[in-house]
Amino acid sequence: MLNYCFWKDKLFLISSLIYFFNTYYLKHLIKVDFFQNYLNDILLIPCALPPLIYLYVKLKLRNQKSFPTTLEVFSFFIFSSFVFECLGPKYLNKGVADYFDILAYAIGGIISNYFWNKNSKLLLFSKTLVFSNFKREKEMT
Repeated sequence: MLNYCFWKDKLFLISSLIYFFNTYYLKHLIKVDFFQNYLNDILLIPCALPPLIYLYVKLKLRNQKSFPTTLEVFSFFIFSSFVFECLGPKYLNKGVADYFDILAYAIGGIISNYFWNKNSKLLLFSKTLVFSNFKREKEMT
């Protein structure tokens, strides 16, 4: 297991830079729906989950200092979708419930999961997992 430090995670650092650049510069300069509404939503998981993992380790809620797992990425996707698209607009009068935001969170989660777990057997859409299962099925027939 690699000793994971989020401040050394390239995906986290690049995503955070893009997030701040988009928030404080691009949104005001370029009036394109993608930059205005969805880019920061795509960057939610790669920007927010690594510091949360660090907090889990410090609070001893997580044993290992390793990259976020597929389950953690998926759980954070479900949590953030529920909070930001259901609770926030309804009870805090903040934001608008937008199903495209949930799609953006999913895209960010899939990309993040790929980079963090590209050598994992549990990786969703893993070529090695698909091909190894295909070989096994072919051998059985």
